[in-house]
Amino acid sequence: MKYWSAEEIEDLTRRRLREYEEHTGRAIPWPWVPIEQIIENEPFDLMIKWEHIEERPGERILGALRPHERQIILNEVHLKLFEEKPSLERFTLGHELGHWDLFVDEAAMQSPRLPGMDLGKPPCSFRNADEGLVQVLFSLTDTKAEAYELLHELQSGTRRDSPYEKRAVNRYSGSLLMPRDSVQREIDGLDLTSWATLYELAERFGVTPTALRVRLEELGYIFVKDGKIYRSREEYSGQRALPL
Repeated sequence: MKYWSAEEIEDLTRRRLREYEEHTGRAIPWPWVPIEQIIENEPFDLMIKWEHIEERPGERILGALRPHERQIILNEVHLKLFEEKPSLERFTLGHELGHWDLFVDEAAMQSPRLPGMDLGKPPCSFRNADEGLVQVLFSLTDTKAEAYELLHELQSGTRRDSPYEKRAVNRYSGSLLMPRDSVQREIDGLDLTSWATLYELAERFGVTPTALRVRLEELGYIFVKDGKIYRSREEYSGQRALPL
C-alpha cells in the first residue's frame, strides 16, 4: 500500500479540481465544490448509487465502494440522516472518492470479482448490499462491537481499514471540499476563534462544522482544546503556562 503524505494528498486534490474544470469546461463555484459532478465526470467517471448496506452491531456504515463496477454506494439506512445533514453526505462522498483515488488500484488487483467471491485476504472489509458485496470503511461505536469485529476478522480473514487509511481518505475529502487556497480566501479578515464564524464558514463550504474545524487545524489556522478555539497550539500552550 502506498503511503500518502499530507502534501501529496493536497497536491492530488488540487490537480483533480483542475482536471474537473478542464474536462467539463465549467468553473468551480467557489467555495462550493460540486462533489457529485466531480465523481461522475473524468477522470473518475464513477456512479453514485443508493443501496441498503448491512450493518453489524456497533457499526455505522455511511458509504462504500463497488470497485469493479466503478460505483460509490451510499447507505439507504442513513437516508434520513443525510437529508437532515447534506453536508455529511458531501463529506461521505469525498471520503469514498478518496478511498478510490488513493487506494483502489491495489484493492481492485487483489480482490476477486463480485458476486460469488472467495474472500481470502482482501484489502478491505466487505458487507452485503442490495446488488451484491461492497467494500466499506466504517467506525465502531463501542468496545463490544470492536471485539465482535476482531473475532470476525480472525475467522474470515477480512480486515478493517487501518487508522492510516481512514486519516488519509478523510484528509483527501477535506482538502478536496476545502482546498487550501479557497480556505485562505474565505477566512481573510475573519475571527476564527468564534464558533459562530466557524459554523457560517462550514455552511459556505457545504461541510459539517467538525470537518471544517479539522481542516482549519490541519492548515494551522486554529487549535481547539476543551471546546475553546485558540489561534494556534502555541497560543494554547502559552495560556496554559500563565500563573493563576
